[in-house]
Amino acid sequence: MPDQQQATLTGCAIVMSKPFLRAIHSLPWLVCFAALGWSAMTVRAADPSDDAPEAMIHLTNGDHVTGRLVDSAGSDCLTWQSPAFSAPFEFLMPTVNSIQFPVPAKLTPPQGNYCFELAGGDVLFGSLVALQGNEAELDVSGIGRLHVDRAVLRRMYRWHGATELVFFGPSGLKGWQLSGNTKAWREETGHLIADQSGAVLRRDFGLPPLARFEFELSWKNKPDFELALGVGDAKSALRAFRFEVWENELVVQRETEREADLASLQTLKPGPGRIHLQAFLDQPKGHLLVFSSSGQPLADLTVTTGKAQSLGGLQLANKSGDIRLERLSIGRWNGELPQAIDADKSRIHATDGSITYGQLRSYDAAQREFVVESGTAERRIAEDRVQDVFFSQENEVTRRSLRVLHLSGQRISGDLVKVEQNKVWLKCPGIREAVASPVEALHSLTGLDPKDVALASDTPTEPTPRAGRLEAPGLVLRGSLVETRKSDPGRLFWKPALSRLPSPLQSDVSARIVYRDPPPPPKPLTPQQQAQLQAQQRARAANAGGLVGQMQNLLAANPSATPKPRSKQSKPVLHLRSGDTIPCDVSAIDEKGVTFAAPNTEATFIRHDQLKAIELMADATPVQIAKPKKERLLMLPRMQRDNPPTQLIRSVDGDYLRGRLISMDDQQLQIEIRLETKTLQRERVARIIWLHPDEIDGTAKPAATSAQLVGTRVQALPSDGNRLTFIAEEVVGSTLSGHSELLGVCRVDLQQIDQLLIGP
Repeated sequence: MPDQQQATLTGCAIVMSKPFLRAIHSLPWLVCFAALGWSAMTVRAADPSDDAPEAMIHLTNGDHVTGRLVDSAGSDCLTWQSPAFSAPFEFLMPTVNSIQFPVPAKLTPPQGNYCFELAGGDVLFGSLVALQGNEAELDVSGIGRLHVDRAVLRRMYRWHGATELVFFGPSGLKGWQLSGNTKAWREETGHLIADQSGAVLRRDFGLPPLARFEFELSWKNKPDFELALGVGDAKSALRAFRFEVWENELVVQRETEREADLASLQTLKPGPGRIHLQAFLDQPKGHLLVFSSSGQPLADLTVTTGKAQSLGGLQLANKSGDIRLERLSIGRWNGELPQAIDADKSRIHATDGSITYGQLRSYDAAQREFVVESGTAERRIAEDRVQDVFFSQENEVTRRSLRVLHLSGQRISGDLVKVEQNKVWLKCPGIREAVASPVEALHSLTGLDPKDVALASDTPTEPTPRAGRLEAPGLVLRGSLVETRKSDPGRLFWKPALSRLPSPLQSDVSARIVYRDPPPPPKPLTPQQQAQLQAQQRARAANAGGLVGQMQNLLAANPSATPKPRSKQSKPVLHLRSGDTIPCDVSAIDEKGVTFAAPNTEATFIRHDQLKAIELMADATPVQIAKPKKERLLMLPRMQRDNPPTQLIRSVDGDYLRGRLISMDDQQLQIEIRLETKTLQRERVARIIWLHPDEIDGTAKPAATSAQLVGTRVQALPSDGNRLTFIAEEVVGSTLSGHSELLGVCRVDLQQIDQLLIGP
């Protein structure tokens, strides 16, 4: 019975199906309770062996780049310095999704006795200095004195300097165990997000037997998740109290070998949504209380087990859709049942559980007492007896553009004023002063209203620079190369699409600009196709014959015979030992080298020792060379060691001839074979391959780079597979030019290449 569950209620063994459990959750509850409403703060020590990542900014178009936030006087942009560039970028505020800052190995908890919850989800930790009229003065940990309009205060509670804390976060993925679809979880602005099915997140917090939880979950689409409290491993989650989505309802339920029960918490509407709940768990007694964030009772379940035990973990599983864990607070619970409340009224919860309704008028700092007006009476409550203060709430919340999350868990949102003295300054609704958050204390910055913004170039050029994607370790930035400044010769300036300013790349950065993504790799051959290809290669090798037959076939060709027509797209290609391949027109070869003309370089001559091959017919059919045949072609006969062959000549039919090339013009080749000069028709030759002894015996070394050339080394890769390497000097329009050690002046049209490799 896969859709049925075994349970024991009041001593009688019964079988309960899931539809039956869904039906009983609508039974009325007779007892209503209020939450104590306290929350605690703790800090998590990261593993000292972990390498702290660099800060990273994420943009609305999907780009990201590591670096650091630097000072900027404006309020409309964030200035970002990447180690790959020598000057900072300026990103407009609407284009910034978030900035993630590195988390240190040890975190210091905030100071003060209170946690202050403000409108818009802001959270501050500190001390209450004064409360008079419509304003409260707070001494906020890591920020300083702030004057806060009491209209934005939602709640303040004693958190005892984190002495009752177990955990506050989630503060990233560190410390969590991933199972199922482990790659589905990711961290974003301190939140934990999964948007793939089968993603499971688990962590052992060492929960006390009596624990209090406060958590916030959100989603963009229809949710389907499971949150289990008090687990040890995946199997134990089946017997834990679980928050689940059943069709369009959020329920909490538990099933053990003895009992089962559940309760409906709320109906979930289609589309984006969120929940903010509090839960009090007594594991030894199998008792769970669930409340809303404002203290309204939602569920009271008692489901026992034969072997009561206290397990220390929590598990969150995403079954389908998406889920985001935004906040998780875990603290110790004293076991006292909260009282029933009127959630709409201002009130004070005392440490003994009593509740005083009324308007909080002031705070007497000298006497350390709260003054409460209830009706016509005035009452004083000693501060050390106060646990929670709830203020009357207004539904309207002023829009903000930026949220700052501190490493301590503090959250503050508003509009950017400036970044100065390594602090982020915000103007926050309801706070008199600009709030300054030290950058070293930040976990993340989050744009609350990011948009895709198209930026016009400050220095338009003709023709328009070609757009590409710059990729390097720690960054992906869409944008374009802009014209080189005359004062910065040899530097490449990159202007991201979402930055107002370009910046020069550091000369030692290894990167690439992708203008056109390569096609997907070909599909692997089927066994039948592989067998056919091998048969064709064997037939071609049998027809070619031995080395003597190849020489005779090539030399016996009728000089007056009509050669095979050459493709209009076929153009000779020089292959250099440096790795470059250059389409060109080869006019002649003599004992010194090759004379040619190429559109991408002003060079017209290159020496034999710099050449690897020449493809005179670039579209010639490739021929598979068997290993024994290759060894014969490369083996040097003893009788020729004093006058070794220096080239391999390949015919258009795939035959090979080994010898010493003497000369070539537009009609024929002169080649010396065993001290005898032979003449070949150029139309019959597909390739000339240079035989360098150091390459054959494996002693070849990379060519040394000239120290006289200063600039950034680049390699242009067009779609035809050719390559050209040189030191970049300037960009004018869409033309990138520079110098090569071998070829002198070089230039490429950025409109015609697929990729540009950059760096050493």
